[in-house]
Amino acid sequence: MKWNIDVKERLYINLADEILFRIIHEQFPLGSKLPAINGLIKSSHTSQETMRKALCLLARQGVIIRTSRGYYITDDAETLKTAQDAYIDRITNRYKELLERVQSKEDLE
Repeated sequence: MKWNIDVKERLYINLADEILFRIIHEQFPLGSKLPAINGLIKSSHTSQETMRKALCLLARQGVIIRTSRGYYITDDAETLKTAQDAYIDRITNRYKELLERVQSKEDLE
């Protein structure tokens, strides 16, 4: 059997997903200021660089906005819905890839 240890997702992507979940479930309400970065780092047990990458990803998606006073969560529900749909698509595709792999006999050779 061949080894398949390809890490498709980086930790910062999982961290960004977790922050997105908290926004979707209103732990971090729309339009509010995101908690202090140091607090997020401590509670998520990640490095400053991992958190920075996660926040940059969310900012590129428009989920959060960086200001001189910190990060704020968008108040645009449509932007949040778009990010949520992109997450669902990514996870669905990953699931299909894994399902095909499990059902494939090629990996057993």
